[in-house]
Amino acid sequence: MAQPNGTESPRYRVVYTEAVRAALKDLGTRAHELGMEPEFVAALKGLDERLRTDPVGLGEPLRDLANAGLEERTGNHSFLFVRYGVDRARLLVYVVYCVAVGHGF
Repeated sequence: MAQPNGTESPRYRVVYTEAVRAALKDLGTRAHELGMEPEFVAALKGLDERLRTDPVGLGEPLRDLANAGLEERTGNHSFLFVRYGVDRARLLVYVVYCVAVGHGF
């Protein structure tokens, strides 16, 4: 995403917990069974891109964890919903929960 001065915003590094990676694998299997693999892949890529470029603009704040330097947020892209923490100082995003809503999931 470009800044008002025309420079690119820094990209965040996104860290998915083991539990989220397992959930995404299961969701991918379910998407395949439903014949929705292309839609799932597109939703996941879109979500990942938003988390990398604009995690604060993606969702809504849940709580400020000032002692940890994190803001906990929730957001969605298409039918994928996530809960995640944003560390603005270190440009990190920690995805701690992911679920698909609707479409037979």
